[in-house]
Amino acid sequence: MTATTALLMQSAVWAQPAPTVAEAEARQALVNQYCVSCHSDQRVAQGAAPVSFEHVDAADVSADTELWEQAVRKLRLGMMPP
Repeated sequence: MTATTALLMQSAVWAQPAPTVAEAEARQALVNQYCVSCHSDQRVAQGAAPVSFEHVDAADVSADTELWEQAVRKLRLGMMPP
């Protein structure tokens, strides 16, 4: 398991306290670096990506649980990041 996968999976665990500002910034930077380049609004509009991470708040997983559950499944299966 890569550090990227571990950090994203950690953020998807229920009943965790809210992340500190530094943790939230680190999570968002990770999503921006590894996800948004392929999963952007533009790529979704082009039909090249099924979902966009461009406006997802990585610090508030509960706001987009379905998206994060799908992301964690893909990470665990080694399908993402490519």
